[in-house]
Amino acid sequence: MSVFRIKNTNYRVVSNYHLRDIRPSYKAEGLLSFILSLPDDWDYSIDGVLAVSKESIKAIRNILEELKANSYLVILKSR
Repeated sequence: MSVFRIKNTNYRVVSNYHLRDIRPSYKAEGLLSFILSLPDDWDYSIDGVLAVSKESIKAIRNILEELKANSYLVILKSR
């Protein structure tokens, strides 16, 4: 078997589990894949997602609620 080494830092390996699940919509799968590709220190908030998205705040909230309903998202509120 060949070994491939990738020197590009813009590469991440993600599980296919959420992509093969039939419950979430394609929009939800896409947003989840995008979120999983982000660095750990990124701003994981609705404002952070809106800053890099063309979707409206209502659409983002709906997608996040869908991910939450399918157990892909846990929302922790902090003050």
